[in-house]
Amino acid sequence: RRIKRAAAPFEAKGFILSTPLAMVPDREACARNRSVLAGLISDWPRLKAEADAAGLSEDALDLAAETFASWRNALASPPDADLYPDSQASRWMLEKVIARDAPPRCALARLAFPPGENEERIESVLEALNVAGGKTAGWEHLRPAILRLMRQELLHVVLPMAGILAAMLFLAFRSLRGVFLSLATLTFGFGALLAFMAATDLHWNLINLAGVPLLLGAGLDYSIHMQLALRNTGGRLSEVRRTTGRALVLCGISTSTGFGTLCLSANAGASSLGVVCAAGIALTMLGAVFLLPHWWLALQARD
Repeated sequence: RRIKRAAAPFEAKGFILSTPLAMVPDREACARNRSVLAGLISDWPRLKAEADAAGLSEDALDLAAETFASWRNALASPPDADLYPDSQASRWMLEKVIARDAPPRCALARLAFPPGENEERIESVLEALNVAGGKTAGWEHLRPAILRLMRQELLHVVLPMAGILAAMLFLAFRSLRGVFLSLATLTFGFGALLAFMAATDLHWNLINLAGVPLLLGAGLDYSIHMQLALRNTGGRLSEVRRTTGRALVLCGISTSTGFGTLCLSANAGASSLGVVCAAGIALTMLGAVFLLPHWWLALQARD
């Protein structure tokens, strides 16, 4: 009822109660059953004798004796006590879905939202559940909070990484021009990727963000190979494209195809990772092969 009240104003699609309510003791039912159990326990000697005479196995009699012993223990407990199974296996299973020691009894439920629900409305539902005494968990519902934290930490990761990459590029080219052209190729690749994602309504998530370092590495490799080939051939564009350019195209197509197979995955995160990596590598490769040489020649002509 609490989940329904908290989620109703936000038009949540629904929820599934994952805890079987039959596993939660009903105190009124327990109180009614006490007199029944007392009668059965007092009649145990007769029942045992009849079962023995009927030829029940020793294992069956032992199981029945343990059952009656557990009933005796239950009757010895206070009338208002919650009666749970006390075996080790039962305790292990129940603690996965029931908070036995919480002042109000707790149950585990899964809340589902309509596809495409925006982050602000999801956060409103989670806040309402927290106010109502609920504790929210799960990747799907914690995604807005985690993404917000990742945005806050992004600069702490990106800025040092950008500095390291710029230093490595300077060591490779020994010139600021080479660093600028490589970064321009990366910028083109990421800009084209963002435009592709906007056109296909693809969004960043916790899984496809892992493809960013891969795209950075691939983009730098393509730009370094192309610039070194241009330098070694004196800017002869036809020769560069016939050798290094052809190799980069084949490398980009094979890598994009490999990541593209992830698009067939039933997991939405893995599928989006495949799309981002395939598109990002292909677009960065195209920029390095077809745009970077013209930028390089234009800068050379200015000298």
